[in-house]
Amino acid sequence: MTEINRFFYSLMDNSRLRCLLLLLGEEEVSAGDMTQALGLVQSKVSWHLAALRTEGLVVDHREAQRVFYRLHPALPAWMHEILLVCQRELSGQEPFLSDRAALNHLANRHQRQAIPAN
Repeated sequence: MTEINRFFYSLMDNSRLRCLLLLLGEEEVSAGDMTQALGLVQSKVSWHLAALRTEGLVVDHREAQRVFYRLHPALPAWMHEILLVCQRELSGQEPFLSDRAALNHLANRHQRQAIPAN
């Protein structure tokens, strides 16, 4: 499957699209916070995030017990632009509207640990 096919295949899945649009505009989001914001079971969110990582659309890193995800920094400009168009067109519709609101209102949102300056 080509890079183009894998990208659009990922967008066809509603859960993966929801994950990507939540990550758009965020530095990073923990898997736990993503699970709460989407209102899905943890195993389903983890499975979709792993698939997005395999496709090269997101990267992750672990800090203690938490895994944080962000859009891949080397995501081609055309992919990023398509995600921006999707966000612009879908952000006022459900479930995307509720996803963003839920993420923004998480009382105990997990933040990445600050790296001490030397």
